[in-house]
Amino acid sequence: MALKQGDKIGILGGGQLAQLLINAANKLGLKTLVFDPNEDSPAFNIATEFICEPFSNQKALESFSKKSDIVTYEFENIPLATIDIITPHCKVSPNREALKIGQNRLLEKAFINQLGINTARYSQISSKKELLEFCKLNASKSIIKTTTSGYDGKGQVVIEPGKINTAAIDIIENTQCIVEEFQEFHSEASIIASRGESGSVLTYDSGTNLHKDGILIRTTVPSKLPKELEIEMALTAGKILNKLDYIGVMGIEFFVTSQGLILNEFAPRVHNSGHWTLDGCLINQFEQHIRAISGWPLGSTKRHSNIVMTNIIGEKITTDIKENQSIYSYGKKEIRAGRKMGHINTIYE
Repeated sequence: MALKQGDKIGILGGGQLAQLLINAANKLGLKTLVFDPNEDSPAFNIATEFICEPFSNQKALESFSKKSDIVTYEFENIPLATIDIITPHCKVSPNREALKIGQNRLLEKAFINQLGINTARYSQISSKKELLEFCKLNASKSIIKTTTSGYDGKGQVVIEPGKINTAAIDIIENTQCIVEEFQEFHSEASIIASRGESGSVLTYDSGTNLHKDGILIRTTVPSKLPKELEIEMALTAGKILNKLDYIGVMGIEFFVTSQGLILNEFAPRVHNSGHWTLDGCLINQFEQHIRAISGWPLGSTKRHSNIVMTNIIGEKITTDIKENQSIYSYGKKEIRAGRKMGHINTIYE
């Protein structure tokens, strides 16, 4: 049943993505309830209500779910046990299966390959012994990543052929890992896709991305990639969303190589590389997500402007902005190296 104005959306996680989802919900006349264990969560400042408790607090989660008409999440590292506490009381969207696959790189790669979509070649590494054996036999550049809980370059180390990397050993001693063949690419690209309750899928124009140390620095739209690659990205997105019976918005990242597209990963949520839609489209990714999970028709994804989205990372929000720029501050109290403090959208001809 579709939500009506005044109904309440529960959001797991209180960071900047939750903050921007709340802005969209407010515009549509919906209330919000944010659940996050961090008392400095920026989304608390604008939510209708918030609950500051650990994701393991069953009593608090039951209260949260009973107060919500639908529950969604702003990041994929929500414990599945948290979802299992909520679902007897309230629907969670996107669904549990999407979250389960999206938070585990091994499950994600296997799922993508089963759909006939290309990824980097990969192996599971479960022990120091396996890692040392891999390093000894490895003939090509590789990258080791934690199977879960990695984002913005965290939990990733490059392994050179035939060399033992002590940083990689440190990672494997703490958690299960995946090792992937390193990709030599021309560019990185992403697409933001949405799927509604009717099964309709709409995608936004693809963008090209620049990362540094695993953190997104800039997204440029349009991507200026060949049309056939843009079409392939959109069709790939449709395959993934339909197979998962997905409701909401998803971000999907690709490497553009001489052999074609290699899917890197998907995020079962709104995505940093989609922030350009805030000033480039009538319906941005955050409103689209709210519309989808509320059971409302999806909005137009047509782009009306060329945009460069630039993240503000580890520094104060500037007030020195130009007339063709729109600035977004996330209201975070503490500035740290590598921390996203806001972003700027620049419209260009």
